[in-house]
Amino acid sequence: MLLRLGGIEVLLQTDSRLIDSSWQQIFGNRPAPAKRELDGNCQSGDERVVLKLQPAQSLSLPPEDDLVYKDPQGTVDVYRDSTGAFHLHFPQGALVRLAPEQAGTARGSVTADIFHHGRLEDVTFTSLAPMLRRKRRYLLHAAAVATPDGALLLVGPSHSGKTTSALALLLAGWKHLASDVVVLAPSGPGILAHPTAAELTVRPNSFQLLPTLRELLSKPQEAQSIQSKERLSLGPEKWSEPMLVTAICFPTVTEVSQSTLEPLDAPLALARLMEESVDRWDTSTLGGHIDFLAALGSQARAYRLRLGHDMGHLPHLFQDAVMPP
Repeated sequence: MLLRLGGIEVLLQTDSRLIDSSWQQIFGNRPAPAKRELDGNCQSGDERVVLKLQPAQSLSLPPEDDLVYKDPQGTVDVYRDSTGAFHLHFPQGALVRLAPEQAGTARGSVTADIFHHGRLEDVTFTSLAPMLRRKRRYLLHAAAVATPDGALLLVGPSHSGKTTSALALLLAGWKHLASDVVVLAPSGPGILAHPTAAELTVRPNSFQLLPTLRELLSKPQEAQSIQSKERLSLGPEKWSEPMLVTAICFPTVTEVSQSTLEPLDAPLALARLMEESVDRWDTSTLGGHIDFLAALGSQARAYRLRLGHDMGHLPHLFQDAVMPP
């Protein structure tokens, strides 16, 4: 599979139908590549990164002496071997080797457990991130939506409310850019938010907070059956165009009735952005990455969103937030 992330060609390769079909779902409705890209003929100046994944029955971990980063959240541990290559170990079932300072190719293996936990998307983006960083493309754990005035980044960990907030804005006619990971890239006008995965994962409680969300479903009986499902994925018909980032929001779920939007100081916003973007083990890119996030914080207004039960009010709350500063 060939696609573009932040203007960089990304080639995803596998012999596994299961891995390929999962990638097809993650990057659904992506723009079709040009013929020269399908032929593998990149013009001078074009750049490409490659991720090759294959299925495996089990994983052989590097020696403990090579461990350079132990993830406190248990998502990915990082080893470094004598050649300088990194080995990303995902305890839920994947091991990926990459040498980002050299060729832009990563190779890895995944077990069946990675699919049981629904973590192939995490493996894919985490493996691509070091290679994309070296091409000045930065991944941020955020949902992204846009109006003609600019893009809004909803930044935060899982269950922070960013997906439900994005859905509330999409129902009001905003454009979808990204559901969980957005690609950020510098440009002449400033830092742009580029589209990534096409699907938003909707959990049953989102239908309680946003009753009109059912209108996005194609058939009435699908809306009736949502309560018996753990989740349902919805996606736009096609990827949106990149947009200039004009606002950044950090949502927090609360039990209050009315949502509030409060300005957030730039240093606090930078600290929060670092939590959701920086890989602390990738020390050679750390300085440039922080500088990039600081530039993003200078470009866009930052807010703290305290989410209440009035989700339908969010479009009004954000009406002026995305206007260029």
